Amino acid sequence: MCALTVVITPILTFFIKKEAPNKKLILVFILCLVGIGLMTLNGQFKPALGDILCIMGAFAYAVDLVITDKAVHKEEVNAFQLGVYQLGFTGLYMLVLALLLEKPVLPSSPGVWESMLFLSVFCTGVAFIVQVVAQQYTSATHVGVIFAIEPVFAAIAAFLFAGEVLLPRGYLGAALMMAGILIMEVDFKSIFTKKDTPEELKLENSKE
Repeated sequence: MCALTVVITPILTFFIKKEAPNKKLILVFILCLVGIGLMTLNGQFKPALGDILCIMGAFAYAVDLVITDKAVHKEEVNAFQLGVYQLGFTGLYMLVLALLLEKPVLPSSPGVWESMLFLSVFCTGVAFIVQVVAQQYTSATHVGVIFAIEPVFAAIAAFLFAGEVLLPRGYLGAALMMAGILIMEVDFKSIFTKKDTPEELKLENSKE
């Protein structure tokens, strides 16, 4: 459900920046939305409490993508510094909330420390700073679509490390989402449109 960012981001972009998605992106949104549903909803297609919390998280992340998109396209903003500030202040806020709402408990084994360091440095620090820098060269909607395939990679990791297997509809959902990403990234028009050879271009220029 966290991948619903792909749907929420273009809606926010439309209302905030007055930018409507093109027909190609609308098709991609539909494919990703159906794929997410097939992969994440339970057998009765009823969302659980965890799903609702994930939807709230997806909305918050979509807001972050749109705000970051507006910020990084300003000349006076350094994208790398912005990413560092975002992580720093988020960590500070979460530390305060953790101290207020919970009793701090340190990891009990070296393995847990190693996992925490890996998750905090690579999966959080490096990943999110790179994302902010990369948003200089694309749109928030595009980033949201890319993040839609997160459940696909999660399913692959779950299979490799935990032996979890998807239901048939889960594989169908993953295929639809990957198809959506392929449609978004590949310019099929240029592939199937015949390009003039240098000789043909010279002939056309001579006729003119």
